[in-house]
Amino acid sequence: SAGKPVSSHYLRERVYNHLIGAWGRRSKAEASAAGRDRRRGRSARRRAAAKAANAALAEAEYIVERMAAGDRGLVLPDAKTYGLVLSAYGRAGKTREASDLFRRMEERHERFGPVHPAPGVICHNAVINAHSKAANPMAAMDQLRAMAERGVEADVVSFSSVLDGWARWFQSNTALESDGKAVSDAIAQAEDIMALLEQSKEGPNVVAYNTLLKAYLNGAKLLGKFEGSTSTSLLALTKQASSIFTRMAAAKVYPDNITLSSVIHVAAAATDAITCKRGATGSRKDALEAARIAEDVLLGMQTSFLDKGDARAKPSTKLYNIVVTALGRTLTEEGIVRAHKLILLMEDNMAVNSSLGPNAVTYTAYMKALADACTPEAAKKAEEVLVRMEKMNQEGNNAVQPSLMSFNISLCAWAKIRDISGAKHAERILTRMEARRNTGLSGINPDIVSYATCIDAWAKSSDFEAGVRAQTLLDRMQ
Repeated sequence: SAGKPVSSHYLRERVYNHLIGAWGRRSKAEASAAGRDRRRGRSARRRAAAKAANAALAEAEYIVERMAAGDRGLVLPDAKTYGLVLSAYGRAGKTREASDLFRRMEERHERFGPVHPAPGVICHNAVINAHSKAANPMAAMDQLRAMAERGVEADVVSFSSVLDGWARWFQSNTALESDGKAVSDAIAQAEDIMALLEQSKEGPNVVAYNTLLKAYLNGAKLLGKFEGSTSTSLLALTKQASSIFTRMAAAKVYPDNITLSSVIHVAAAATDAITCKRGATGSRKDALEAARIAEDVLLGMQTSFLDKGDARAKPSTKLYNIVVTALGRTLTEEGIVRAHKLILLMEDNMAVNSSLGPNAVTYTAYMKALADACTPEAAKKAEEVLVRMEKMNQEGNNAVQPSLMSFNISLCAWAKIRDISGAKHAERILTRMEARRNTGLSGINPDIVSYATCIDAWAKSSDFEAGVRAQTLLDRMQ
C-alpha cells in the first residue's frame, strides 16, 4: 500500500534479483545469436553478439558487487543473487569469472558471517557447469570434492554436470592430442562418477544416464581414431552401454527414447570404428556383434511401440537407417542378410505405421553394403534395389526417390567386379542416368564421380577396347 516501507527481502527478490536474471537471459540470448551467426559464417555479427553477451554478464556481476559492498544503501545479496550470476557464467562456460565470484562469496561469508551467505548446492553446481562447458572435467571433479569438504551434499545435477564435462572432453583438442589409454581412463572416470551417483541418497535420473551414454558415444568415436585402441575395447564399450538398461532398472529409472537411441548410436559408432581397423584379429566378428547389439535395441523399441503401444519407444526411420548402415559396414555375409531382413521388416511396418517405412537413405545404405561385397551377385542385387526404388517412386512414394548417390553406388558396385561384364553394366546405368537427365528428371544428373567410376570400370576390365570406351565416356562427360 502507499507509504508502506519496502522490505529488504522485497527489494532483493522483486527488483535486484529480477534485474540480474534479466541480464542473464540477455546474455543467453546473445550467445545463442552468436552461435547461429557462427554457423552461418557471419563473422562481424557473431563478434558483436558475443561482445553483447559478455557485456550482459558484466552488468549482472556489477550489480552483485555493488550489493555486496552496500553501495548507496543497497540490500545485501543472498544465495539466490549469487546463484543467478554464477549460473549465467556456468551456461557460458566462463570458468575464471565463475570461480572468482565463487571465491569472493566464500571470503565474504568467512569474514562477515551469516550476513553474507555461504555457497550452497546451486552455486557449487554453477561452477561445476562452467568447468564442464569448458570441457574441463577434472576441474569439475575438484569442485565436486570441494562440496563434500564443505559439507554441501551434491545432487543429481552436480554429478550429471561432471558427466557432461567428460562427454565434452572427448570432443576437445586436448582429447584429440591424447591417446587410446587416456581415452579409456577418461571413460573409467566418467563411470566412477556414475557409480557415486548411483550410491548417493538422491540417486540418478534418466538425464544422468543419457549424459553417460553421450560420454560413451563420444569416447567410441575418439577411440576409433587411435592406433592403440582395439576392436575388443570398442566392443566392450558397446556392451557397457547396452548394460545401462539393467542399471536403470535397478535404480528404478525408466529409459526414454534418448536412452534407447543413444545405445544404438554407441553401437553404430563402435561398429564404424572397428571396421576402420580391419587388420585387427577378429575385427569383423567384433563389428558384427556390436552391430547386432544396435539391431536388438532397435527391434526392442519396435516391439514396445507397435505391440505394447509405448510411444516413448517409437523408433525413427533415421535409427533404422543407422542400424542398416552398421550391419552393412561389418563386411560380413550375415551383416548384409540382416540388413536386408531389417528393410523387409520396415516395408511390412508401412502397413501399420507409415512413419516406420524405409526411405531412399535406407535403400542406399543397403546398396553400399552390397557394393562393398565386390561380387557380381551383390552388384546385381544393388542394381535390383535401384530399379525397385525407381518403381516405388513412380508409384507415388516420394520418400524412396533415388538420389545421385544411389545411382553412383550402383555404378561402383559393378565397377568393383573388374571385368568386361561389370564395365558394360556400369555404362548401361550411366546411359540410363543421361536419359533421365535429358527427360528433365531431377536429382539424377550424372556428375564427375559417375563418369569417373564408369571410366575406371573400363580401365580395369582388361578388355582390348577398354581405352576406346573410356575415351568415349570422357568425351561424353565434357
